[in-house]
Amino acid sequence: MEEQHQNKKHWYKVGRPNKHEEHEMIFAMRQYNLERLEAELMAVSTPGGPRYGKYLEFDEVDQFISTKATAKQVLQWVFANIQGARVTKTTTRGEYVRVRASVAAIEKALHTTFHYWKSDDVGKVVLRCTNTGCQSKLLPRSAQSSAQQIFRHCSNRCPGL
Repeated sequence: MEEQHQNKKHWYKVGRPNKHEEHEMIFAMRQYNLERLEAELMAVSTPGGPRYGKYLEFDEVDQFISTKATAKQVLQWVFANIQGARVTKTTTRGEYVRVRASVAAIEKALHTTFHYWKSDDVGKVVLRCTNTGCQSKLLPRSAQSSAQQIFRHCSNRCPGL
């Protein structure tokens, strides 16, 4: 715990971004049925078992975790709430979606304020919101059930993560 607290100390605010500046966030989709998927993986990996060696195809894994469906729900919320948002990249199965928009649009949609944070220890300046740990309060319930995490907006550990 002390190490985590010391890690926070070396990050400090250095200013506000221009409201028209663009920022990219990464939405990580919630994966469902992980217990069933784990059981299936054990079944195909256990020597002597009836399913041994009958490994899953990528499409079969996707049917278990349902990330394409959750990505669709998150993107519906993003496009309805973050003015001018655009998708810059999506993984094949929709596990991660990168979204870019103006800082002003993101701040309005997520009810937060962004600042630049600097660490001399790691030589980085990053753009993150000021209310760290705020993620669970930002998204409506409909999007919370689909998004597991939002990266590049704020963090519980330090603003630089």
